[in-house]
Amino acid sequence: MVRSVLVALVCMSVTMGNSSTNTVSGVIDFEQASTVEHLSDQQIEWLFAGPNGEWAPELLTLARLLGSQKYHDADSWVDAWIERDFNQAFAALPALSEFIFVFEGHSVTPVYARHLDAYEGAQRIELLAMLNLSHVGVRYVAVSCLVNWWEQDPADLRRWIQQTPCLFEESYYEDFLKAIQPRETDPSALASLFLSLDLNDERRSRFFDQVIQDWMTADADAAIAYIDTLCNACVLGNDPAVDLAASKISYYFASRQQYVAALGWAAKVGDSMLRELAVRDHSLGVTVEIEKQLFIEWLEQLPFESLELRMEIDEQLSAVGDGAVVEGSSDD
Repeated sequence: MVRSVLVALVCMSVTMGNSSTNTVSGVIDFEQASTVEHLSDQQIEWLFAGPNGEWAPELLTLARLLGSQKYHDADSWVDAWIERDFNQAFAALPALSEFIFVFEGHSVTPVYARHLDAYEGAQRIELLAMLNLSHVGVRYVAVSCLVNWWEQDPADLRRWIQQTPCLFEESYYEDFLKAIQPRETDPSALASLFLSLDLNDERRSRFFDQVIQDWMTADADAAIAYIDTLCNACVLGNDPAVDLAASKISYYFASRQQYVAALGWAAKVGDSMLRELAVRDHSLGVTVEIEKQLFIEWLEQLPFESLELRMEIDEQLSAVGDGAVVEGSSDD
C-alpha cells in the first residue's frame, strides 16, 4: 500500500511539475476570486499568479475560506479533499510553499499530518520526501509529523533519527524543537533524544545544547541537576555535548559572581581548551581580593595546558588590589 502511494505521488509530482508553466485562466474564475471579501491585495495577486495544475480550484476554495477567516471550514475542506483524493491533495503540497506565507493567519498543516498518522512514523516522512522536503509546504507537514511521532512513540523517533543522519537539514530540528518544547513536560526526554546520537554526529552537541539552554531559562535548577548527573556518569572529557553544557553552566554562575560554583563547574569540563577559556573569561569579572584568592587556590590545584591563557589570568588577577572584604563567600 505504501509503495503504491509513493509511486502515485511521484508520478503526479512530475506531471504537475511539467505543467507548472501553463496558465490557469481556464481553471480559476478570476472575477470571482478578485471580488472575495476580506482578501488582501497580496492574496488576490497570488491567486492570479500562483496556483497551477489540476488542484488549482481546490487551492482557490481554500484561499477564499482562509481569506474570510473561516478557519474551521478551511480545515474541513482540506480534510474532505484528502479523503476524496489523497494523492492529489498531497501532490499539491509543494504549491503551498508560498501559499503558507500569503495566508499566514491559519495553518492547515495539522490536517495533513493527521491523515498521515495512519502510516508508521518513518513511512510518513518517506511519503513527504518523495515530494521534496525542501519545499516549505512539505516541510511544515514533515515537522508536524515529527511532533506527532514524538508524542506517540518517542523511542521509535529516537531510533529513526539515529539511523538517518542526513535526511533533514538542521533547520528541521530547530522547527521541531520550537513546536514541541512548549508542550513538552519532560525536557530531559528531549535532551536524551539528541544525546543518544553518535558522538561524531554534528547534530548532537548543537541541539542538545539548545535544549539545555531553553531548559535553563525555564528551570535552571532542574537543568543543572540533570547535567550534574551526566557529568558524574561519564568519563571526564569523553563527551563534547556534556562538556559544552557544563561550560555553559559555569558561565551561568560566573555571570552571577558565584565563583565557587563557576569554578566547580569549570572543573567538570573535560576539554582543556573549553575549560581554560571559561576560567580566563571568569577572571575578567574578579574585582576584590577574596575572589582573587579563590581563583589562585583553584589554579594551584588544576594545572593549565595553555600558557598563554594562564598568563592572561595571572595578569588580570595581579591587577586586583586589596578590596573591601566581602562577608561570607562570593556565592552568598
